[in-house]
Amino acid sequence: MINNRPWTALREASKETFGIVSTEQSARYGIAVEQLEAAAARGEVWKTPDELWIVEDVDIFRIEDWAAAWLAIDLDTPISLRRANPESFVSHQSAAMILSIGDVTTRDFMLTVAQPLPWVPAIVRQMVGALGRQGVDWELVDGLPVATPARIVADLAAARSVDGSHLGTVLYDILAEQLLTADELAEIMRPYLHFWSHQPELGPHYVMDLLIASFRG
Repeated sequence: MINNRPWTALREASKETFGIVSTEQSARYGIAVEQLEAAAARGEVWKTPDELWIVEDVDIFRIEDWAAAWLAIDLDTPISLRRANPESFVSHQSAAMILSIGDVTTRDFMLTVAQPLPWVPAIVRQMVGALGRQGVDWELVDGLPVATPARIVADLAAARSVDGSHLGTVLYDILAEQLLTADELAEIMRPYLHFWSHQPELGPHYVMDLLIASFRG
């Protein structure tokens, strides 16, 4: 990796944005697109599908493409403002994967938005819903706004975007990791019981036990 002053400054600044920068941001540090391309050819930086550049490894696990996609939605607004008042947050299966809750997967990058955004990267799947509040509906995870466990359960239960056994794995992990209590989960599940059981009158604890049992065999 190049270690002259402009590159060092760029890599340090990029830590605020998951190690990812735009061509315009690089230019502010005196690094032209031709230099980025040459560094990419040497395997020193990496170009994302959204025409951004990964210039620093900041250990954001498996979500580099997702982080780049979220950044690409709005490159003009300072990242600190977007984190304080995001126009979208990672939700549904994508949020569960980031938090390692349950055994759900998705190829899409699922974002909850208050209203459809005019442009998003191709991998983004927009889910229209209330954005809610930080600490209740979403929280920052390594700088990325991600749905809370409570919101993940509510969204998956309402959208029926996973089957019962996969929802059961989410419920099981939340209980096992003591992220929420059984009574708290029961209240979240209560409005959606008729989606998940032919006997919703038996109550949320019964339905949750049924869902958890469905993946445990």
